[in-house]
Amino acid sequence: MQDEGIDQRTIALFMLAAVLGGLAFQVPVGRLSDRVDRRLVLSGLSAGFAGAAVVLVLLPRSLPIVLTAAALLGGFMSTLYPVCVALAHDRMPADRVVAVSGRLILVSGIGSVIGPLIGASVMASFEIDGVFYFMAAVTLVLAVVAC
Repeated sequence: MQDEGIDQRTIALFMLAAVLGGLAFQVPVGRLSDRVDRRLVLSGLSAGFAGAAVVLVLLPRSLPIVLTAAALLGGFMSTLYPVCVALAHDRMPADRVVAVSGRLILVSGIGSVIGPLIGASVMASFEIDGVFYFMAAVTLVLAVVAC
């Protein structure tokens, strides 16, 4: 964002909005995933994440729109992993929960390494908008797979 000439205060507000969005989504999404099929919740979160990422690219970049989209993006993003873990644990016998949790952490770590590498190459070709399109594409695939 700095390379795009965006002020550091705006970047800080963007990050704050994303973190606060993540905080705000935790309890409601947790309660929803306890009452509704977790696959549907996961699909909805993924589609919401993709929508928020596209909104960041397509809508005018005024501070209220960007901060609202950042809060939604952070909310959807921070709840994807816990819902995935809960879904995996629902499908595993109790004696396999620790092993499954370890593998999920490993897969998440691998994604945390590979994602930025792919994102950087996408951003080199399409600038900052490419990262949001990349995230939207990946989460749309997750939305489809989750159903």
